[in-house]
Amino acid sequence: MRRWFKTHGWLIGVLAVASFAMLFRLGAQPIQNWDEGIHGAVSIDMVERGDWVTPWYAGGAYFRKPPLKLWMSAGLFEAFGINAWTLRLPNAIAGILTSLLVAWWMWQWRRSRWEAFLAGVIVATMRPIFFHAFRTGEMDGLLTLFTTGALYCWWKAVHDAAAAEHEIRNQKSEIRNKFKNRMFKFWSFGHSDLFRASSFGFRISRCEWWLAACGAAIGLAVMTKSAAGLLPLPIIAAHALLTGAWRRIRIRDVLVLVLVLVAVAAPWHLAMTALHGMTFWNDYFGWHVVKRATEVLHNPTAGTWWYLPTLMRKFSPYAWWLLPALVIKFILSGAEAKRRISQLRMDATPSTASRAGEILRRSAPQDKLGALLLLWFLVTLALFTIAKTKFEWYLLPLYPAAAMLVAEFLAAARNVA
Repeated sequence: MRRWFKTHGWLIGVLAVASFAMLFRLGAQPIQNWDEGIHGAVSIDMVERGDWVTPWYAGGAYFRKPPLKLWMSAGLFEAFGINAWTLRLPNAIAGILTSLLVAWWMWQWRRSRWEAFLAGVIVATMRPIFFHAFRTGEMDGLLTLFTTGALYCWWKAVHDAAAAEHEIRNQKSEIRNKFKNRMFKFWSFGHSDLFRASSFGFRISRCEWWLAACGAAIGLAVMTKSAAGLLPLPIIAAHALLTGAWRRIRIRDVLVLVLVLVAVAAPWHLAMTALHGMTFWNDYFGWHVVKRATEVLHNPTAGTWWYLPTLMRKFSPYAWWLLPALVIKFILSGAEAKRRISQLRMDATPSTASRAGEILRRSAPQDKLGALLLLWFLVTLALFTIAKTKFEWYLLPLYPAAAMLVAEFLAAARNVA
């Protein structure tokens, strides 16, 4: 236990800072925000009606959002009474968990207690947590947690798949050497080889479990905020294609992710379809997803690049380091890509040209979290910039990536100094 505290004591520090930031005077402010008030009223209706399938508001069916956050609030209302504290508690807990997850992820990536602590504290103290996020009763805080969780699970799956591939490649090389040296005998494939084979199988299984967890997190994100919950999918696709990670993920693994996602998100949507038909989909998806993406329904003064100054303003005081962190990460990613292409050109003689993909894949670094963070930030920013209707809280899912990039940059600057 003492050894654990010595190595991971910083995690308790992150927990303390995040708990204070999220829970201190959580219910002191009255419910004033429009969305927060509506979601609270819907949860109260859910308790009073006893209808946990169809949300209701002001006497009519409420088709705007999925019910996961509404279920949480309704359950807390029944257990602890109806007040602002219970309405906001799920998001506050989501904020604490997001801070801890980002800190733990940073630790697994960099093995630096300073960087891990800094990343968690940035998430817990950035300005966006105070509005429409972790200290209010809307749904965006939970969405941020599930998006972060899904991408963490994807990173772990790719990491385990790479480790398993490396191990089986070593096994093949070892057996090939035995043949070459004429020392291989059938009986030599004994317990140690079987143990390594079983270890490889365990890692493949663990990869599948991480992808199943990724699918579950995306499914919960969909049940929190509809199509916005699918945000991890284009990030994962871009990362898999640009880093070559897709070569390590089998079709069966992808099916596991998809099936778990559907198993989590589909039942409520099917129930609502059975109860309300296309009326539900016209409002739920047609108006609140398609219309918001293609037309300016709110905030008409927001121009195309409105998110850039908004991001710099809302991410204070850490925004000053975000731009150099992004630039340096982009330069390093470009340098790594040029190195891989250069090696590909040197190695890909006419006799080895058919192995171009293999050369490119093997020359890539095992850990691609830097690329994932960059894509996470850029894909999220690009998608919501393209959408016509803009709100500052739409960017909340990218802030954990920004926190990790800034923490890495500040740690590097500290080491240089």
